[in-house]
Amino acid sequence: MKHRAWHRFISVIAAAIFLMIAQAEARSSEAPERPTGRSAGLENRLTRELSLTSEQAARLKENRAEQRRKMEAIRSALKKQRELLKEELDKPDATRERVEPIAAELKSLQAEMVDQRISSIFTVRGILTPEQFAKFKTLAAQKSGKRGFRQRGAQDQPAQ
Repeated sequence: MKHRAWHRFISVIAAAIFLMIAQAEARSSEAPERPTGRSAGLENRLTRELSLTSEQAARLKENRAEQRRKMEAIRSALKKQRELLKEELDKPDATRERVEPIAAELKSLQAEMVDQRISSIFTVRGILTPEQFAKFKTLAAQKSGKRGFRQRGAQDQPAQ
């Protein structure tokens, strides 16, 4: 009898979790696509400080959206590969032969991320005039300086 009650309890909990996830998904899909918060502020600031034409602003916005989409896909794949690597390394019978292909894929994805960043920089450079691009680099340097640290991994070294 206790066994049935336990199964019923687990079933109810699983159903509740499923409903909460479904509601969260429904809310997130109803969200508007327009920029808000920092993204809208960044667009307005760039348009104002770089004296962008409406065409330039639209092309930069499109580039940012495309860049974000591609980087999210790469980050997701990186996360999956890191999890696979951790799982494989945690196995008591882990071997180099089974780990190396996962590590190779991780390296490939990291290289893809670097390539994507470089591609985006050249796209922005093609959209902006040389003067606007110089100002853009200055603004980007100021923004990264506000973070206080250069990048993840350099947490003990303050930005200069």
